[in-house]
Amino acid sequence: MTRACLAMLLLAGCSSTLDSDDYPVDPGGGGGGGRPRDAGVDGSGDAGDASTTIAGRVCAVVDLRNLTSCATTGVGGLTVTLGNRTASTADNGDFTITMPTGTNLTWRVTGNNFVTSVMELGGAPSIPTIDTVTYTELQTANGVIPQAAQGAIVARIVKANLPVTGTVAMASPTPQYATRYDGSSAAVWDEDATSTAGTAWFNGVPVGASMITVSAPNEPTIVKSIVVADQSISYATIVVP
Repeated sequence: MTRACLAMLLLAGCSSTLDSDDYPVDPGGGGGGGRPRDAGVDGSGDAGDASTTIAGRVCAVVDLRNLTSCATTGVGGLTVTLGNRTASTADNGDFTITMPTGTNLTWRVTGNNFVTSVMELGGAPSIPTIDTVTYTELQTANGVIPQAAQGAIVARIVKANLPVTGTVAMASPTPQYATRYDGSSAAVWDEDATSTAGTAWFNGVPVGASMITVSAPNEPTIVKSIVVADQSISYATIVVP
């Protein structure tokens, strides 16, 4: 009887120890119970932790038909803005920025000798930009004269991550210039439809929200709203389902 009582006391003491806060349940990975870990960014523009950061790159291009061929040097010191957060680029264009709270966030890249870039938040950030000398030459070659309270849009039209050829696009309100499309020349763009790069270039677009309507061969019409800022280029990817 004495031994039975002693065993019961020992079990009660062990149970008390395991239930104490000295060993909280917090598994180091995998499924199961325990306290949930911080989920971080939920995709809506909100961050679960103010210290959550985004690593991205400003991609300096020389040909607007190819927005993924990036310069590896000479892109340092540009200011990247997302909501109320800012960051500065390294020489190769890399940056790290703290994720702000809010929704409908937009990237903005500014700096000397580069045209201001605007792009909505989404996916892994690679934000194209082009230097002012190259872009001015491109505008001149296509008969574009910059005006106040106007900007431009460069839209890449894709299906299953591949460029869509033969696509026609228009903007509303109507830009000052006809839509240009990628062709065989990096300097003088076509005016009929997209070619192998699937890229449409809108010039003289009024500042504000612009509705882009895309008509691809044998595909449903796509309409996308793109925000345009003064003397800037808004970059967008329009996905054909």
